Amino acid sequence: MARVFFLQADIDRFANARTKLDDAILKEDMTIPFAIFSLYQQRIAERTAYARSLLKKGFDFKKEESYQYTREKSHGQNLRRDQ
Repeated sequence: MARVFFLQADIDRFANARTKLDDAILKEDMTIPFAIFSLYQQRIAERTAYARSLLKKGFDFKKEESYQYTREKSHGQNLRRDQ
């Protein structure tokens, strides 16, 4: 599910938190979870804005197009156009 919203750079950014997250929660330090959630909210807003921008362009049903249903190998590279 993370690939749907997070970029590989986002996952890499929080990679060092993997071993610290449980201890931080036990100490009631919610800095890491809130940072992850804040980034999640940001990525959702970006995806929504991108989807809306595509909708504004309209549809051409005469075009030959396809959609990749299985995103296992995508690693989020197509989530943002500016990266």
